[in-house]
Amino acid sequence: MAYTTETKVRERAKVIASTPPSANIINYIAHAEAILKAKARFALTDQQASGTILEALATDIAAYYAVTYDVTAYTSNAQASLTQNLLFNAIEMNMTILSDERTLKYLGKT
Repeated sequence: MAYTTETKVRERAKVIASTPPSANIINYIAHAEAILKAKARFALTDQQASGTILEALATDIAAYYAVTYDVTAYTSNAQASLTQNLLFNAIEMNMTILSDERTLKYLGKT
């Protein structure tokens, strides 16, 4: 089951075209999904997760790991840091939304 794809992760992080390797991205996605399942206390099917906050979160978490993996893809440390901060803020905001019971009810999982 995958809430997101390698292509979406690479697009989200923008600069990471060749690094990290595909196997690493797939591991980042699996890790992101494990975090989301634990946080939400349920797992959605791929179809249910598509286009939801879970897809956005899985993409952001995996992209954050990918940027952290190799910051040399960016032209400066400041640019890499800014990207990491933006991704982290998006993760934090969406995790807060996901912890709200109303969101879980909307997703049909309460």
